[in-house]
Amino acid sequence: MQFHPSGTTPTHDAEIVFRDARWHLMILLAIFWSIPVFWWKVHATWIAYACGALAALLTLPMLASWRRRGRPDNWVLAIHRDGLWVNLRSCEFGDAPAGDTVAFIPYSEMSAVRKTVHRYTTANSDSEVTHHRSVYADIQITSPDASQFLALLQADRRRSVPSRSYFGGVVSVSSGRINRQPVDFLGNDLLRVKFSAGNFALRPRIGRFLRALGQYVRVGDELKIANEHWRDLDDADFDQLVHDLVRDGQDVKAIQSLKSRRGMSTTQAHAFVEELRRQLATPDAVARDVDGAFTS
Repeated sequence: MQFHPSGTTPTHDAEIVFRDARWHLMILLAIFWSIPVFWWKVHATWIAYACGALAALLTLPMLASWRRRGRPDNWVLAIHRDGLWVNLRSCEFGDAPAGDTVAFIPYSEMSAVRKTVHRYTTANSDSEVTHHRSVYADIQITSPDASQFLALLQADRRRSVPSRSYFGGVVSVSSGRINRQPVDFLGNDLLRVKFSAGNFALRPRIGRFLRALGQYVRVGDELKIANEHWRDLDDADFDQLVHDLVRDGQDVKAIQSLKSRRGMSTTQAHAFVEELRRQLATPDAVARDVDGAFTS
């Protein structure tokens, strides 16, 4: 197993490359703009103005994200004949300081791969239930250097992202630290790739990845995880849910769940999430436990 600096792009001679999707951003933007148009057509002028102002504020950041996802550094997985390349950093944070965020894993250092589907619920703004489905590719690593993944992910979480300017520099947004990563490391040997989780939506889909990687590595049985309703989780399981949401960069869902379950104010919940993120970035942070053993 080898680690390479940020910006390494081993995609030109890959058998297949998996990237974070970008066109759904345009669909979301079209939906945002359709709302003020609707209110304008029904002559609810002030509502149309308010919705239009919100859509205008979102337009430039979303277009900037769309452009970033069109760059060569928008790749997460690249399958080669001799091994798998993995990008530990999202292209959304390509302007952060460089680090060893690209890994090459020979197939001889993988024992199995599987699809994991996690179904769970969170609280919405009315403290009711919202259903979610996350899809991951879990890769079991046999290399003695596997623990380096966790250390490198933690190091990247501590890196600051430069501020971004919009509207000709009139608006400057502080991006803080890296808060979303396309992969995670569980237990002592499991690399988890987020195919459909949080803001990540890799294309092609996971079925194509399993078929391609299955030429070189054993494909285990699919693992299905279904949490209870968020109100019915015991304290330990609820804490784990909040941790998972923060790991996946879903801060809004984590904050809303804390407000509904723990009765926290928005300020308290935000501070709680920020402290969790700080803990996840510390060198002594412990990896999450593996959800289940591989079967075939």
